[in-house]
Amino acid sequence: MNKKAVFMDIYLVFLTLFMCGFVIVVFFLQSGKVENSLVSSVEVLRMEDNVKNFEYVERCMLKDSFVGDKCGFGEEKDIENNFCDVFSQDLDVVEIIFVDLYYQERDATEWGSAFKDSVARKDFCLDVYDFECKSNGDLRVRRIDFGKRFNLVAEEESKINFPVVVEYSFDKEFSFSKKEVVC
Repeated sequence: MNKKAVFMDIYLVFLTLFMCGFVIVVFFLQSGKVENSLVSSVEVLRMEDNVKNFEYVERCMLKDSFVGDKCGFGEEKDIENNFCDVFSQDLDVVEIIFVDLYYQERDATEWGSAFKDSVARKDFCLDVYDFECKSNGDLRVRRIDFGKRFNLVAEEESKINFPVVVEYSFDKEFSFSKKEVVC
């Protein structure tokens, strides 16, 4: 029997136990000294709720814009103007959409106060929404891609934290028939 192999097995067991003990000791020594703080996802959840509310209001505004009009060749502009007039005046929409807006590769800091007046908001609406009347009289509305961009930072900034950049995209397609009821 080879005695060197028996010694090597015992040596490896002690070396492994020593390394495990070393890691545990270092962990306990450092855990009291390292200060860190986690970011909260409350803002993301709040934004999700706002988006759901916005989409409900948006759908109602679209239906209301569509009700009195026939949808035929060339008439989508009237529906689009009706919708964008209401869209640009609704303060709830303004608060949900234009805070932290990310549109055309520019974020909210670059847009500044560009959407403070209703004319600029109406122009934004006309750029973002695409209206199309189908041959059967139905209306298809598509919202192109725009979104929100903001940073989540920890509440205690004095501790080590890692800010998280949140990017959220708004794009959707709606289809309405004349038979649908008004909100």
